Amino acid sequence: MKKRLLSVALCGLFLADALAVEIRVAPGQPLDAAFREAREMRRLGSIGHNDTLFITLADGVHRIVEALMLRPEDSGTPQSPTVVRAEHAGCATIDGGVALTGWRRATREELRGVPSATQPNLWVCDAPRVNGRIVETRQLWQDGRRLPQASLVPQDSLLPMLAFDKEHREIHIPARYATFLSRNPHFQPWMLVHQRWAIALLRIKEVVMADTLAKITFLEPESRREFEHPWPQPVIGDTLDDGRIVSSSFNLLGDVSLLDRPGEWVQSYPNGLIYYVSGDKGGARPSAEITIPVAEQLVRVEGSLERPVHDILFDGIRFAHTVWTTPNREGWVTLQAGFPIVDAYKLAEPGLPHKASLENQAWIGRPQSAVTLFGARYVNFSHCQFVNLGACGVDFVESSSRCDVADCHFEDVGATAVLIGHFATGGHETHAPFLPFSADALCREMRVVRCRVKDVGMEDWGASAINAGYVSSTTIAQNEVSGCKWSGICLGWGWLPAPKEKASLRRWPMRDNHLTGNHVFDFGLQLHDCGALYTLSYQPGSSIEGNRLERMGRAPFATNQRVFYIYLDEATDGFTIRDNVMPEWRIGQNQTGPKMKIEE
Repeated sequence: MKKRLLSVALCGLFLADALAVEIRVAPGQPLDAAFREAREMRRLGSIGHNDTLFITLADGVHRIVEALMLRPEDSGTPQSPTVVRAEHAGCATIDGGVALTGWRRATREELRGVPSATQPNLWVCDAPRVNGRIVETRQLWQDGRRLPQASLVPQDSLLPMLAFDKEHREIHIPARYATFLSRNPHFQPWMLVHQRWAIALLRIKEVVMADTLAKITFLEPESRREFEHPWPQPVIGDTLDDGRIVSSSFNLLGDVSLLDRPGEWVQSYPNGLIYYVSGDKGGARPSAEITIPVAEQLVRVEGSLERPVHDILFDGIRFAHTVWTTPNREGWVTLQAGFPIVDAYKLAEPGLPHKASLENQAWIGRPQSAVTLFGARYVNFSHCQFVNLGACGVDFVESSSRCDVADCHFEDVGATAVLIGHFATGGHETHAPFLPFSADALCREMRVVRCRVKDVGMEDWGASAINAGYVSSTTIAQNEVSGCKWSGICLGWGWLPAPKEKASLRRWPMRDNHLTGNHVFDFGLQLHDCGALYTLSYQPGSSIEGNRLERMGRAPFATNQRVFYIYLDEATDGFTIRDNVMPEWRIGQNQTGPKMKIEE
């Protein structure tokens, strides 16, 4: 690395004649060392009051196995920001993956359970060992394309289940489908369950054959979470408005016996061996590089309400390849929008102080993200790319303000591309009002603008493209959003009407938020009970204006027909809605409040 003084002009950041200090990082050099050097330069006063500090990543792939940590000591100032930039926009990648190498033919023992027709095209290799442990994964990519895990039917197809037995915590399916499972102890098969507006990923514990039925039970804790929580759960034999009778659907994945299509793969345990069915001519050794992700996070910003991280810009960086393995450890049962249930159950007698009609309680966690920010202020992302991610893209968790995600591109994201704000996670019951003592604890004055978001929810179908929860003065504008398996852009959380107490109203955490000029299309592709734009709760001074909404999905396995261009879900209130363009007037309202202004 070297430093040099430049005469530069970066629009909007500093004066044209100001000096800039640059730290250059070539691929293969440690990124954390560059950030530490920058931190020391700030500490020792080596940077002038009006100088911009550049950390420039040379073109190429900068591989990491653990997240880069940014702390309050890494902060810049309005006159002297820190800019983490690509030498040429989009050509420098912070990458959490490595190439799989050493492909070979499987031994006789390793072929146990593999379909005979697949064996001539099968290749295996050892997963890499990182920091003393064999890498475990649920994701692989080849030439930027997410490879499907071995499954009973293709992963965009499902099969109807026969019964959802809450008493015995069983799901019943036709026996002929369960006979495909190999019972090989080195593999953990799992079931994908399609349930209303969400999915569940459940590790299979046991399969018991009973005539034409297979009764399947699941491991803990997901068995308890799946069968105790009331919303959403699978349905059996429901009748739709058009008279069709429908049941929830499933798929089986993760077993070596299901390897029967080119491009499919599976990993064995505990040795981590990767099995891959070659799609090359003649079933030849994989010719294109296959990437296995090893890092769960790429960047973590650790500020706080008292000591924020501030005045940092990421410009033109490409972020790629993160791993998401939570379902391997505890399954994945979500309440809504990709937020996993920690505990949930139906109340024997409905009613809690904040909501007399409430018939269930739920506590949720938060999905992981490639870039996670706590206590950020003026930490911005411009012209960045976020691709091939195991779970979410960028997440402003709490106590962040005046941060922009602008002109960025998100594609092939496992869950949500951009998350902003509290979602009543942890010990806070998710239906209870979240009323912080300080407005600074919220995310406010945030912007997501002019971004292109494509193909989200690749691992968790129930995730949306952009999701802002308890936020205020937040603008989501002029974005192009497509390829959503559930909703497109979500705003609000909590299912909360306007409070009656003036003290609560003054502290109300959601207000003055705006969805403006967005283009959302190809949404609701797999799940319904959704909208291109979706809202919850009372948000005074907010608006939905000038959006273009089209091409709602058919969701072939949906068990309801609730799909809208704008879905004003429970307790939505305080919005002005006007000048939105859609093929037909299709706005859904669920217990909306009296302070709505809706114009066709």
